[in-house]
Amino acid sequence: MLSTITGNLIFDLNNGYENLDKEIEAAEGFAHGIYTQLSPIPIDDQPCSGTFTGPFNCPAQLDKPLITIDNVPGSPNNGTIYVYYTLFCIQATPCTDGTATVPPFSSAILVATSRGAGCLSPLQPWPVAR
Repeated sequence: MLSTITGNLIFDLNNGYENLDKEIEAAEGFAHGIYTQLSPIPIDDQPCSGTFTGPFNCPAQLDKPLITIDNVPGSPNNGTIYVYYTLFCIQATPCTDGTATVPPFSSAILVATSRGAGCLSPLQPWPVAR
């Protein structure tokens, strides 16, 4: 398994539009990491777009995705995948993301979990720390 952060960097000069969305993704690896599945699984995304002269919608940004898998023999969570990442709330009102609420102009570490690679689907983020 691997996690990554992707994003848009779209500038439409003809229409005065900009898109800077960010997304946390995970992908299942095969053959000891030689290749991965073609379509990553979205974990979380944050929209960030607007016009050069008008309103710009960018309430939060994502950063620092990390992934780990519980491989402790006998653990009740053996095989569980954990994707951790930071959400930065960059607006004057609280940001909500899944079950997490992040105060204005602050950050929180969020985690999304899955019971195994075969169970991966868009995951529900929840707060770990603020």
